[in-house]
Amino acid sequence: MCPLQLRMELRGEDFDKKMDAHIVEKLKRINFTSNPRALRRLRTACERGTCLLSGNSDASIEIGVLFEGIDFYSKIIRAKYEKNYMDLFRSTLEHIERSLNNAKMNKSSLHDVISVGGSTRIPQIQILRDIINGVH
Repeated sequence: MCPLQLRMELRGEDFDKKMDAHIVEKLKRINFTSNPRALRRLRTACERGTCLLSGNSDASIEIGVLFEGIDFYSKIIRAKYEKNYMDLFRSTLEHIERSLNNAKMNKSSLHDVISVGGSTRIPQIQILRDIINGVH
């Protein structure tokens, strides 16, 4: 039997985009979404926040002068972060299970799960990898 190679892309960018949207929703009273510089600052702060949540139970997102003299500060709790992004985790697991079913294989047929990139430090991604490996 030919080995099955399954490539899943759940990128840090996916998490950052969701975090961006969450903060934009918090700031909906301020219409800054047409300002590329403000959006870039937001994206950078969200990336930093996501990295911090990989090893901490909470993270602060702080942007001095986000837009027109307005500063922004928000605290993100990892449990809430994971809850907000559970759809990404679920869809990834569903995709893997569907691919294995299509190949008429089960999880025990997998020899290696390779995770790369900064998002692999996110505890939910580590749990997802363990589920695929049959640890959970």
